[in-house]
Amino acid sequence: MSLGDCVINASNLYSDKIALIFEHQAWNYQDLNEITDKIAASLMNMGISKGDRIALHLSNCPEIVFCYYACFKIGAIAVPLNTRLKAPELEFILNHCQAKICISQADLFAEIQQISGKINSIEAYFIVSDITDITNGHPFEKLLQPKEKREVPKIDENALAKLTEGIAAILYTSGTTARPKGVTHTHRSLQLEFRLKAI
Repeated sequence: MSLGDCVINASNLYSDKIALIFEHQAWNYQDLNEITDKIAASLMNMGISKGDRIALHLSNCPEIVFCYYACFKIGAIAVPLNTRLKAPELEFILNHCQAKICISQADLFAEIQQISGKINSIEAYFIVSDITDITNGHPFEKLLQPKEKREVPKIDENALAKLTEGIAAILYTSGTTARPKGVTHTHRSLQLEFRLKAI
């Protein structure tokens, strides 16, 4: 089972149960499923498919949860970026992972904006919060309004078992002694980690 399927199943079984709480807001599993479906549809409408990298330059916020699961649903690979990294490290990571979409937030985007002209693979930037002073980004809300509804693709169970095909996320090391290195995590390894933490 993919991590995206976990949200779908939870929505079917526990639709009104609380899935996510942030400050004074709460989302149940049905909300989480519907929001991630919308983001997944928007990404697919932009041509994002299985194996494509989506950079997540976000602090702890609801949007990072939504984006992770939207990626998981379509087989895209989430690449979270450390919010303390500066422009040179971000440039290396974004070029190295060949991210196609970058989702950031207004107070962090200045670092990426400095090097956006040096990133060849990124096709669009989406920004959480106020984008008044940002010239090359789209509001995050645009991802919540897909132009066309899309069915979330079924991810092959056999593919999930393969290290090179079942990748869910790439986490980069800090790069304190050398260039940052990408560490891959599969749908299965992350599910195992979640289960171990729950024990």
